[in-house]
Amino acid sequence: MKENAQKDHTVARAILLQKEPGNKLFANSKLHLHVPAGAAQKGGPPTRITLLLSLAMNKPVKKELSMISEVTVTGRMLPIRGVWN
Repeated sequence: MKENAQKDHTVARAILLQKEPGNKLFANSKLHLHVPAGAAQKGGPPTRITLLLSLAMNKPVKKELSMISEVTVTGRMLPIRGVWN
């Protein structure tokens, strides 16, 4: 999980630099991820990245937003598939 958190932080930092070049939150601060012993990982990279960007940009995540996707090794988010109504 530590490696996943580091990767997600890197992707979030890159997205933040594109969207808000003057925002230095990730450059000037340290983040601590606390995972209680035995905790199961909830959500995935898009969830963690969205939450990090919400924190950095001081914008709440929309309640109706779904944060399910996959992230490539180059940091690109892929569209979700197999969603049925």
